[in-house]
Amino acid sequence: MSFPVPIIPEGPVPVKEGNIKFYNVTLYTPPEMCYDRAQAPVLRGIRREHPATERRRRPIGHGFIHDKLEIKFLILYITARVIEPIPFEVVLDLTLCDDAIDYFDFSECLNDLVKTGHLTLSEEGLYAITEKGLKNSQICESSLPYSVRLRCDKNLAECNRRLRRKNQVQSSYQKRENGTYTVRFFLSDDMGSIMDLQLMATREDMARALRERFLKDPEKIYGQIMQMLLRDEEDEETAP
Repeated sequence: MSFPVPIIPEGPVPVKEGNIKFYNVTLYTPPEMCYDRAQAPVLRGIRREHPATERRRRPIGHGFIHDKLEIKFLILYITARVIEPIPFEVVLDLTLCDDAIDYFDFSECLNDLVKTGHLTLSEEGLYAITEKGLKNSQICESSLPYSVRLRCDKNLAECNRRLRRKNQVQSSYQKRENGTYTVRFFLSDDMGSIMDLQLMATREDMARALRERFLKDPEKIYGQIMQMLLRDEEDEETAP
């Protein structure tokens, strides 16, 4: 038995009994014409959307990177310009500068670059570019859209600033055998070390507070130390 089935173009369709969702069209079967799915007609060239596939679908953003090869080029472009190895989260954050990049595609491309020897992955979970990756990056970087490179360079400048700052300002504490704590304060710049100071703290909470205070504003503390030392010398010179 056969009967005509009206075809409604894709778009908002009232949810009624008998609606069957297809990729490009929606077939609507009125209630009085409903029939068993096993007897449903087969339409050549149209296949039904599987519910699991439909759940995995997500809107693709408007961007310039549209295939996995370009994603690999972008990852190499990034890892060639960071000043030190970076963890997965940082690589991801820098790579998602283009709205069209998908998280799962990024993860697959990153793993492929490690497998092919373009990147290395350390035991600490840090990614670094190899000589092979650096060479291919220099060859292929011009394939990336200019707007993507421009945005990526801006993000890289901020990332490298944070990484450089992390290396230039350091503080830690360690417990001594007598139960007290040694707190270390380190400050440097591009020219070298500015301050490397160790203090003793009687309790762990005090050592932790000293460390956090230093990391919050190391330049101010360095300036206060210098001011106090120079002021004492000036007071001695002016004393009667």
